[in-house]
Amino acid sequence: MSSLDGESQQLRDIATSLGIPVDQLSPQLIDRLSQDPLFCHHLVASRDAPEFRELLLAEANAPNASSPPQTRRFSFGSLGKVAASLSKWVFTGAPLVSVIEYDARLAVCATCRYNSHFGSKALGPATCGLCGCILAAKARLGTERCPDVEAGPSGRWSKPQSQASASC
Repeated sequence: MSSLDGESQQLRDIATSLGIPVDQLSPQLIDRLSQDPLFCHHLVASRDAPEFRELLLAEANAPNASSPPQTRRFSFGSLGKVAASLSKWVFTGAPLVSVIEYDARLAVCATCRYNSHFGSKALGPATCGLCGCILAAKARLGTERCPDVEAGPSGRWSKPQSQASASC
């Protein structure tokens, strides 16, 4: 299988997970999905509400004149990780952690040496130096875990919520 075939399969997997045609997966939509787990949850939940789904897709793809254009784009290598994570999250019922758990996860990340903002005044979303994920998005998903295996099998966070009860 060529690299291009693999990239196409990853896009098909993401589209299938979301229940949308692959031609609707724009770079803007993929960026939004990776940065905003609540948006992703709404997109999955709107499968039976096509009008709402169209509004969500239009919002994600609309140019935003008030903010500068984003220069960061995903490589297809990281797209595979996003696809796997998104599929796992969707197929387990799209669980989000509680606000308390979310805040606790971010507090742990704030003191982690792998946090791209650790010890700096960097702008933009903080990312994990181990997996490349945007911390605010990863910490919200109930199926995710901290990738720092040196800290233990569940990383620096408690075990993923998907192993406990899931709630939206």
